[in-house]
Amino acid sequence: MNAGTVKFYDNMLPIMERYYEGKNGRLARINKSLSAIVKPGMRVLDVGCGVGFTAKRLVGLEAIVTAIDISPKLIEFAMKMVGHKNIVYIIGDICKFESNQKFDLIVFADSFEHIPADRAGDVVRGLISRNTHKESRVYINIPDGNFSRFLKNKYPEKQQVEDVAYSICEILALFADCGFEPIHLNIYGLDTEVQYNEYLFCDEDRLMEFYSNTFLSGN
Repeated sequence: MNAGTVKFYDNMLPIMERYYEGKNGRLARINKSLSAIVKPGMRVLDVGCGVGFTAKRLVGLEAIVTAIDISPKLIEFAMKMVGHKNIVYIIGDICKFESNQKFDLIVFADSFEHIPADRAGDVVRGLISRNTHKESRVYINIPDGNFSRFLKNKYPEKQQVEDVAYSICEILALFADCGFEPIHLNIYGLDTEVQYNEYLFCDEDRLMEFYSNTFLSGN
């Protein structure tokens, strides 16, 4: 783990703990999307769980959650706010995640952009090969690349220690290389028209089965 990165996110606690204090349109949007995806008993990996806000929603939907974050202080706070028998918290770097546990859903709720560009391919390949099965899905909510570049150029103080401006094409290519295709893609904004991209991916072979079953049934 990079000590500077860990310290940066430890120091983010006073900002992130405010997620529990009031309304946040982006987090509300993520929670609404997850409510339509998660089914009781699903095993979910929450990547970059921060203070546990998304994990709280996931266990509220009766999921069994593994939540990982690089920051010990954020994990400590998350455990205090959302201590639950169906959440296992891990202090760790997703770039070095080596578990072979299979998950029904992998969630990147505003965390994928913090994966360095030169590590993203390895992270996606590792997670898809080790931690998914035929029915698994991957959910991502991420700042739009154009929005991230705007912030970097005009308001760099709003950027985190690692904020990669991933384009839609780059995200799609990373997952296509691993045999995962999008079944949902949404571009939306809160303060302006284009701010965030939302994806849901599934295994390409499973997608082909959906098509085959639909046409064979005559629909």
